[in-house]
Amino acid sequence: TGVVRLELSGGTCLEAEVAPRDPVLLLRGGGGCAVEAKPSGAYAKEAFGRGDDAWASRGIAAPEGVDRPEIRGWTQALPVDPAVCAGYRGEGGDLWVAVDRGADPHAALVECSTLLSRAVAEGAARFSAEARAWGAEVWAGSAKVQIPYATLDRLYRVGMYKFAGATHPRGVPCGLQGPWIADDRIPAWASDYHFNI
Repeated sequence: TGVVRLELSGGTCLEAEVAPRDPVLLLRGGGGCAVEAKPSGAYAKEAFGRGDDAWASRGIAAPEGVDRPEIRGWTQALPVDPAVCAGYRGEGGDLWVAVDRGADPHAALVECSTLLSRAVAEGAARFSAEARAWGAEVWAGSAKVQIPYATLDRLYRVGMYKFAGATHPRGVPCGLQGPWIADDRIPAWASDYHFNI
């Protein structure tokens, strides 16, 4: 399916769902979680004492926080690429997360806020149905691999799910690390594209 069940250390269980139409993530049961959106450089600066400076030295502007009733998160202008906005919104017992781009930070914020508003208005049931249909389609088109060890089989399936989620139809192709890049440094080989892997 297009659903991943997350079991947190405190015993809380969340279901993460990604639908193919828009870059939106629904965390069912996540509405009661304490959430703070931090861009990777800010996190790295707090955790490792470095981060923002590495980005600034490459001409990447510091992110700006967003705190509005309809969206919380951050926007960031980028030197060559479109600006980006990462935002979230709690609704009922669910947490909706979106990422989108725009010509400038304000345009990215408008796009991201629109995605969240539309997803929330259409509702979790419709979103879940789309996510599950997408997941069924992804698995139907995937290579049929059987691994006799349960842990390795599960690892393969989680990896395939992550890859499918990282190659969103409205997104960009994955680089070497996909969207899972270390938060405290510029990634190896600049996370660019290679054909020899």
